[in-house]
Amino acid sequence: MARLCYEENKRMSDGAGCASGVETCMNTEIMTPQEVAKYLKLSLSTVYKFSREGILPGVKLGKHWRYLKKEIDYSFAGVQRCGDAG
Repeated sequence: MARLCYEENKRMSDGAGCASGVETCMNTEIMTPQEVAKYLKLSLSTVYKFSREGILPGVKLGKHWRYLKKEIDYSFAGVQRCGDAG
C-alpha cells in the first residue's frame, strides 16, 4: 500500500492533483473482500486465496482484509489478457 502511495506522490510531483500525497492516499476507496469479489467477479474464497498469496494487494488488519480500489485497479492495469501475447 505504501509503495503505491509513494509512486503516486512521485508522479504528482509535476504539480498535478492534490498538493499533499497524504490527501491522495486518503481519497482512495477502501474495499472489503466481498466488494472485491463482486468488483472482480471472483468467488470470495478466491479473493482470500489471492490475498494470502500476494496476487491481490491487500492489508490484513487483525483478522479482516481490506483493499484500496486504486491498488486493485493498478494491479490489473498491466495484466496481459489471454490471446494478447505477442
